[in-house]
Amino acid sequence: MVAVLFWGSGVWSTTLAILLGTAQIVPLLARRRAPVTVLVAVTAATVVHVLLGLTVNIGYVPVLIGIYSASSRLWLCSGAALAIASAMSTVKGPVNGGMLTLAISAVAWTLGVERQKHLSERAELEAAHRRERTAMRLHDTLGQTTTVMLVQAEALRSAGTLTEAERGRVDAILAAGREAMTEVRRTLADLRDDVVPDRETDLSELVERLRQAGLVLDDLPDIPEWAQRVVAEALTNVLRHAGPGTKATVTVNDVHVEVRNRIPGVIRPRGAGYGLSSLERHFGSRLVYGRRGLHWVVRVYFP
Repeated sequence: MVAVLFWGSGVWSTTLAILLGTAQIVPLLARRRAPVTVLVAVTAATVVHVLLGLTVNIGYVPVLIGIYSASSRLWLCSGAALAIASAMSTVKGPVNGGMLTLAISAVAWTLGVERQKHLSERAELEAAHRRERTAMRLHDTLGQTTTVMLVQAEALRSAGTLTEAERGRVDAILAAGREAMTEVRRTLADLRDDVVPDRETDLSELVERLRQAGLVLDDLPDIPEWAQRVVAEALTNVLRHAGPGTKATVTVNDVHVEVRNRIPGVIRPRGAGYGLSSLERHFGSRLVYGRRGLHWVVRVYFP
């Protein structure tokens, strides 16, 4: 123990120094789990140690560590600093002992507050990432699957071969599907945050479902992994807004990845929208979309 180096001779004084040094240092092992208890214990042991003759500054380093760990409890840290400063004042005087101790304790507390702020911000960021991942899973699974279901149900209703009872059942499916989409959008709005989504998109599986629902699409070129989410969202929107039978083309060149479809005469009503706007926050100016003549174009540029 460091304290032994600064203690007087004699077996009893050495033994007491070892015990007090242990009482100062060992509790620090639990400072993350019980910072308040640790600071109280370390402060008490340090005050006794100082008053018994330990006059070197390193003697109250354990208290500084305790203040750093318990910085969220201002009243406790202030009390610990005042107790050590008072003890040091009796040994080394009010300036070299008391004032210096208070100044160093203030530095330790400030560093601890900054650490707590950093940990809090990191926890908030991690929570935001979890919310965003959940939102994107909802959008990429339930949202896109429900869209395909609605398009197929609308195509079935428009076939003109249904009886009145069958048409009523299809209408019930459509109503339930639209209500589900409304709830999905409401949930996405609650979960939405400005954090980059990081979940990969199973593009081939989605494309197969879209084709089965009526989207006309040639074989896809080799699409970079980072652009697959944009392509998935753009193709889903083609089916949602333009309907079955619409042809979409996906092209990749050295500059960008593009999804293009001809705008139909009658455009289906849009929902509140989540996918492209969320991706736009990630890709920024690299993602552009909108009407180009008779076509709707979604384009994302290479980084």
